[in-house]
Amino acid sequence: MPKGLLKVGIQSIRTGEPTLEGFTPLADLPSNMVVGLWGGPKRFKTPLAISGPEPVYLINFDRTASPLASHNEGRKVYVQDILVPADEELTDSIVNDLLSTFMSAYKGALEQKEGTVVVDTVTILWHLIQVFVLKGVQRQNGKRGENTQWDYADANMLYENILLAPKKSAMNVFYVARANAEYNEAGNKLKGKFVPQMQKNTPYLVNLWLRMDRMEVEEAYVSDKTGKTKTRMRDAFVAIVEGSGYDKTQEGLVIPDPDYSK
Repeated sequence: MPKGLLKVGIQSIRTGEPTLEGFTPLADLPSNMVVGLWGGPKRFKTPLAISGPEPVYLINFDRTASPLASHNEGRKVYVQDILVPADEELTDSIVNDLLSTFMSAYKGALEQKEGTVVVDTVTILWHLIQVFVLKGVQRQNGKRGENTQWDYADANMLYENILLAPKKSAMNVFYVARANAEYNEAGNKLKGKFVPQMQKNTPYLVNLWLRMDRMEVEEAYVSDKTGKTKTRMRDAFVAIVEGSGYDKTQEGLVIPDPDYSK
């Protein structure tokens, strides 16, 4: 076997010359946060994501971002809108253009030295990747229609490589996911219950995985009459830690009125 080759079955892998040049001291690795969050409609997902350190670069697949302006006066928030048409209008060239536009914006934002990148939503990004791969298989096989068999491996690999890209970036990154209504075994929709709508490995590709919700929380206050500290319930948006790569004891933590500083 030639020097520098590793034999695997009938395949060979070129190993190259031994080197330590690719190693980086652990202390020199980026200390950025990569956060995934999901929740039902109107659960404070995007406002939390863009509360990260400035400047914020929002790659927006999800409707128009203009309503967010009134809550972010004076903050450096920049938006790239990528509006996706209905599935029946997604031709090969349109899908290619959409993903190309996304990748240019995403790579450009990750190359910055400080700030936050927000992808809203990875639900739509994952859908575009699936359509992109499916159309490629259809072209290769010369087939059309819903019965085309195709392999998810390429789609999964592309999506996961995209979400792992911040490993080499100094930027904080937030990935926002939509949710679907949850149903019981009888097929009835469960009121107020949702499940995340995303590629299945998404929670394992981030440092922190949050579920956004709205519920009553207990807060302390000082009575005007007695001057004593009391407690009361109030309605609040909350972030619930469902997975943490920092500290497993954080899981289950409920954070009222969340923003990046918390």
